[in-house]
Amino acid sequence: MWSAGWGADFSNLADGLLYGLQTGRPFQVAFKKKNQVWHYAALKNGSKAACASKDMFCFFLPLSGCESGNIDTTPYKVKLTEYRRYSSWLLPYIRRPQQWLRHRVYKFIKQSALHVSIPCALLHVRRGDIVLEGKNSRRYYPISDYLSMLPNATKNILLYTDDANAIDEAEDFHPEYNWMYLAKKRYRGKEGGWKGHFPSGDPTFEVIALMAELELAGQCDVLVHTVSNFADVLYDEMASTGKNITRLKVDGGKVIGGSQNVNSAEELSDLLKARKKHVAQIVL
Repeated sequence: MWSAGWGADFSNLADGLLYGLQTGRPFQVAFKKKNQVWHYAALKNGSKAACASKDMFCFFLPLSGCESGNIDTTPYKVKLTEYRRYSSWLLPYIRRPQQWLRHRVYKFIKQSALHVSIPCALLHVRRGDIVLEGKNSRRYYPISDYLSMLPNATKNILLYTDDANAIDEAEDFHPEYNWMYLAKKRYRGKEGGWKGHFPSGDPTFEVIALMAELELAGQCDVLVHTVSNFADVLYDEMASTGKNITRLKVDGGKVIGGSQNVNSAEELSDLLKARKKHVAQIVL
């Protein structure tokens, strides 16, 4: 299975599971090489493992009765993201948590003392390594671009981000909103490097935090985001509540990837410094 990002990994599994259903074949997951790990189950060097197998089944229930050692690894062709037509049940099936994980997620949410005020909008601000993809790099957008898309009456904001700078930016530049977010360690900007998804150094904790965010997402009815596989996961989770979800894309209709975005982290930093200086001059 892939070790890319949460949304990409699970969309890949969903495509595979759908292929199995369409061809009448059982579907199971395995590593092609020895000593591989799923990066949400252990660090790259194999340490901090969630369990001995170091795969998704450290956290989730088996997908079928097939043993992972008896899998036909012949490449198959499938229309990528075709699963989206069936995401309301495919992804929840794949992500059926083990009982210990259910308990840890419940305990984490309770201990976080995060009270989600409703109605609310969920802002998914994806930054991190998206500027490290060369000609496919995506842009860091300021929080103001997300807020500009919201209905005027929206004041309760559930903020999901991989960038600690985004939280500072939200509270410093937009204090008129009620900002809500889980207290956890985050990298600042791109300091985590390529595919550096674990600022805590503990993959198991990161899975618990992600599952908690999925649980809480269903309380909001507006989603604002840029292109991201995890944003698709969030939307599916929100829509599963039966509510009418308003989905707004900050980069909708724009060129998504390009080498022009490689320096957008620095450009955003300069923009915010200029805005802060302008505010200070007005106050003086």
